[in-house]
Amino acid sequence: MASAAYEHPANNEKGFIVHPEHFKSDKTRAQVKTEAEAAMRQGLLSYGESNYPIRTPDAAGPGKTREQVVNELRNESPEERDARLRLYYRG
Repeated sequence: MASAAYEHPANNEKGFIVHPEHFKSDKTRAQVKTEAEAAMRQGLLSYGESNYPIRTPDAAGPGKTREQVVNELRNESPEERDARLRLYYRG
């Protein structure tokens, strides 16, 4: 466990106390991100670890204004509305 070096048992609600000053790393943040992305592409991450967020702010483009979203909802076809409602239905 990577955090074992700086998490120590304690008699408190969490059961441990964190001492971040005890953590020592020989890798930069960029190196860790590169390794995580490579492991994700190779399928080496277990369930839950593969949710590593890959930021692509340039690909997202500018967001829509509130008015644009409201107009889209007002102008959607009945088929589009049914599909949207099925997507968010919790039943």
